[in-house]
Amino acid sequence: MFSKKLFIDFIVSQGLTIPKEIQIPTEFQVSTDTRTIKPGDLYIALKGDNFDGANFCDQAIDAGASLTISSNPSSKNNISVPDSLLFFQDFARERIKEWKKLDGNNVVIGITGSNGKTTTKEMLYHLLAYVYGEKVHCTQGNFNNHIGVPLTINRLENSHTISIIEMGTNHKGEIKTLADIGLPDAGIITQIGDSHLEFLIDRAGVFEEKSALFHSVKKNKKKGVFVIDGEDPYLQKLKLDQEDVSVLVKNFQGDSIQTSETLENSNILGRHNFKNLSMAFELAVALFPKHKPDFINAAKTFRPKFNRSSWTEYDGARVFLDAYNANPSSMRASVESFVEFINLKGVPLKDVCFILGDMNELGENAHSFHKEIGELLKSLKVENAIFVGQYSDSYNSGFSKVTKQFNSAEELKNSFENSFPYLFVKGSRSLQLESIFAIN
Repeated sequence: MFSKKLFIDFIVSQGLTIPKEIQIPTEFQVSTDTRTIKPGDLYIALKGDNFDGANFCDQAIDAGASLTISSNPSSKNNISVPDSLLFFQDFARERIKEWKKLDGNNVVIGITGSNGKTTTKEMLYHLLAYVYGEKVHCTQGNFNNHIGVPLTINRLENSHTISIIEMGTNHKGEIKTLADIGLPDAGIITQIGDSHLEFLIDRAGVFEEKSALFHSVKKNKKKGVFVIDGEDPYLQKLKLDQEDVSVLVKNFQGDSIQTSETLENSNILGRHNFKNLSMAFELAVALFPKHKPDFINAAKTFRPKFNRSSWTEYDGARVFLDAYNANPSSMRASVESFVEFINLKGVPLKDVCFILGDMNELGENAHSFHKEIGELLKSLKVENAIFVGQYSDSYNSGFSKVTKQFNSAEELKNSFENSFPYLFVKGSRSLQLESIFAIN
């Protein structure tokens, strides 16, 4: 939520003027979509590859917007700017500054990483909301890019005291841009893996990009708390301060994990997810140490959602569904953890079918990355697999067993007849593998 005073001050600082006929509400939100405008909203016209929001300014006013920000000077009730996205980002930063001044104890937490950032964000929100309830503000879904972060700040209310902002990237420099907008006081980097290699090239490039959050926290607050995966060889290069936490996983036994405390949870699966939980826990304790017992209790009740490492039922089978995102690092961790789980349960691997979809944005090495996952399945003695997407052949070249291959989730859904007690399902979001099971 933005205030009239903040908006006027920001407009003046930009050397702009507000037309006299425009009536600005005392408080308002920003909308970038004419279909969701509420009376009094500020419409910011963004430009994409296939659309230009400036063409819809008049429609926004007719829908109830108080004014529009665009590059179209002829629109009614419009303030013309050369770059509406930059305007929105700068305005969001001013809102963060204003919010921090309301209470010196207000804190912004930034979260990034190749794998697990959204899950860790949800875990941290769960822990903090257990204590602080509606005072905790958090990124919704995966609104974590150059537009999503300002939209997240758009929902920040004066009543909030904690803001958790997820930050994602697929190009160099994006994390720094997002950190410059959100001004985080504390943060977590979950892992450095093989993600977005199409533009970040390799893990060294991923590390350089992700570490921008760490440097931003240290710049914004001299004693800003930061948590990392202490087992990650790249993150070990960061120069942590005494108050920072390097999480090392100990005594992993399926449903508990030993870091500074033993955390238990029967709703999550895999060492990587317990590590995510421990990182969220350590940051919560570092910021609010008196509530450590509460965070231990809250950790027991976290449940994954948004098709992330969650269990569901389908046609008599237990389905482990992780259909929100995939890259080689997360795929390897998920497959290995699931096989470990199956072995602990005493379930024969012949009773499990692995349904794997494409891992996107891997650049010129995409074929070899998919082949390596196929080889992983073979080395783990997986017997049954179904591959979905344009890299099905690449998976299969590594698996080198008889499999079924499909071009899309829809194609698989039309012919899928399950005969397995357990299904493992993982792939990039674009494939929408959850649709196979009619899960929305």
